[in-house]
Amino acid sequence: MSNYPFLIVFFLFFGCSPKNNVVVDFQPTLFKIESIEALNLSEDMSTMSSLQDEVFCKICFVKKSDSSFEIVNEIQLSTMRFNSKTRTRSIDKSLSLKSNQFQYVVFSLVELDTENSNESLHKIINEKIEEGIFLNFKSPLQIDSLIGDDDFLGMKYIDLSKPKREGKQAVKISGRQLFDKFDYRIHYRFE
Repeated sequence: MSNYPFLIVFFLFFGCSPKNNVVVDFQPTLFKIESIEALNLSEDMSTMSSLQDEVFCKICFVKKSDSSFEIVNEIQLSTMRFNSKTRTRSIDKSLSLKSNQFQYVVFSLVELDTENSNESLHKIINEKIEEGIFLNFKSPLQIDSLIGDDDFLGMKYIDLSKPKREGKQAVKISGRQLFDKFDYRIHYRFE
């Protein structure tokens, strides 16, 4: 009975301390993509597998006007190969955010199974982003059935109108594609 006042004071003091990871006043002027890390590959478990992922990543900068979305700029990364020895790919791409013409940054990730041109892939992803699918994205199957043999792994977005932190951060795209599990981190920073 005599420990209750001590416990109450302890929890009030330590349990309710504010966590200050979001800097509300920070307005980034630069977006940098730094690396992509494969924590778990989307590789086939069969003996016929290449035991590597060929990954396509597209980052779109989107503006909303009335009820439509427009891709104002994008960063397209060349196809990257990940395997048991190569789990991280460094990237040095950036885009100025000074004009404030973007409202969203949208990340899309595809595991390529075909050698064909990515032109149709770009077009399909752009169409879906311009429809605003990223705001209510629930399953890779929403796009996967449109891209043939390739596997759409996921889509995440950042709302630039909300408070942001300065420095290095990551977007996680993970899940399961049939029998294959995948887990990727796209590392970026705001400056």
